[in-house]
Amino acid sequence: MCTTEWVNGYNPNVHRKYPRKTSPTSTQPGSIPETTHTSLDTSQLPTHVRSQDSVSASSGLTPGSSVYSASSINPGGDSRGPVGPSANLDFVTFGRSQFADVSMGTILANKDSYINKALNTEAQRQVQDKQAHDDAIHRGLSPAARAAEIYHIQSLLPTKQQLLQIVNYHEQYMLYWSGGVYHAPSFRKTLMKGFSRLGDLELRSLDWRWTALLFSILSATIISSPEGISSSWGYTVSDKVRLARRWGSAVSSCLQLGDYASNYHIHSIQAIINMHASEHLVGSTKEWAIYHSSAIVIARGLGLHR
Repeated sequence: MCTTEWVNGYNPNVHRKYPRKTSPTSTQPGSIPETTHTSLDTSQLPTHVRSQDSVSASSGLTPGSSVYSASSINPGGDSRGPVGPSANLDFVTFGRSQFADVSMGTILANKDSYINKALNTEAQRQVQDKQAHDDAIHRGLSPAARAAEIYHIQSLLPTKQQLLQIVNYHEQYMLYWSGGVYHAPSFRKTLMKGFSRLGDLELRSLDWRWTALLFSILSATIISSPEGISSSWGYTVSDKVRLARRWGSAVSSCLQLGDYASNYHIHSIQAIINMHASEHLVGSTKEWAIYHSSAIVIARGLGLHR
C-alpha cells in the first residue's frame, strides 16, 4: 500500500533492506556514492515533515543509514559505525521528534490506556444483563423463533398410520440400497416409545438428531416410492415433490435444533447420509454436499473412521 518514487532510479544496492557490499572503487550505474550526502526531495512530504528537514541535513544521512535500510548492519556482519541520532530513522517514523514504540509488548503493557474504562464497564454490565437471555438462544435462534420452528416441524408429521407405513416401506425396500445406514429394530423401538396414548408423536421428548433421521426417511421414501404405493398412503402425485422438500428442510432444522455441529452423534451421520436418496431428486444436491462434508467430520470426531 506504500509507494516510493526514486528520484534517481531504483538501486538495489542502496534501497534494499540489506544493501549488498560493493567495492569502494566501483559503483553500480545509477548508484549514489557513499561519500556524498543525499538530499531528500521534501516537496511531496507533509508539512510537519518538511518543517523538520533540518534533522536529515544536520545528522549527515548516508545511503547506508537506516533511512534507507532497516538495519545498520549488513548481512556480512560488519557494522557501519555510529552515525548519530539518524541511525534509528526509518520511513515510518521519519520527521517525528520522538519515535513511538509500537512493539506488541508495549501495546499489551499499556492496553489500559487505550481502552475507555467507562465503556468497558458498561459493556460488562450489558453482558451480565443479557446472560440469561443469551443462554436461551440456541444456534442463532431466539426462544420465540425456536418455539415457532418446533411448532412448524410438529405440524409436518403425518398421521401415525401413514408414518408407520412409510417407515416400513423404507426398511423393506430402501434401507439396503442406502448401505444399512441405521439399525431398523432400534429405530422402530425408539419410534414406538415416542407415541403418546393418543397416537401423537411428541418431538419435544425425542432427540432432535434422531428426529432428523426420521424426516430423512420420510423425505426419501415419499419421493422414491412408486406412485401406486404413495397413493395407497393417501398422497397424490403432486404431493410427492412438495412433501419431499418440506420434510427435507425439516431434516436441516432438526439438525440445527440438535446442535449437530457441536454435539456429535451417529444419528446426525445417519440422517445426512440418508438424505442422499431425496436431495438429488428435489434439486438440493449442493446443499446435501455441504452436509455430507459435515458428516465426515462428525464421523472422524466419533472415531468411526478407524
